Amino acid sequence: GVCEPSVLHEDRPQDFNKPHQPVVFVSWEDAQTYCSWRGGKLPTEWQWEAAAQGERLGGAYFRQPYDKGFPEDTGKFTANSNGLYDMMGNAYEWTLDWYESTGGTGKNKVVRGGSWNSAGHFL
Repeated sequence: GVCEPSVLHEDRPQDFNKPHQPVVFVSWEDAQTYCSWRGGKLPTEWQWEAAAQGERLGGAYFRQPYDKGFPEDTGKFTANSNGLYDMMGNAYEWTLDWYESTGGTGKNKVVRGGSWNSAGHFL
């Protein structure tokens, strides 16, 4: 199946959500709905961290300045030891968990991975 772009985000610049880029500007609810449609669910924060732990901190793209103002094409850099691409620094990724300080309620969900314009210490 094909998902159509949300009308809510039609005003975004042409540099976003191209065919080989990660999808950005989606809400937690949109991400959860998509995962459910695919027969899955968002990872917990722990699951995301376990998947990302294969990242090489000295890898080709870690700690290098990058901010063209939009995400890089996916798969441009080497996969981590878990066979996963772009776990750090291309686009923030939603998790299933609530942000700790909200006590499991409220509006704040945990995101991981940083984005194309995140400072290195946020990754």
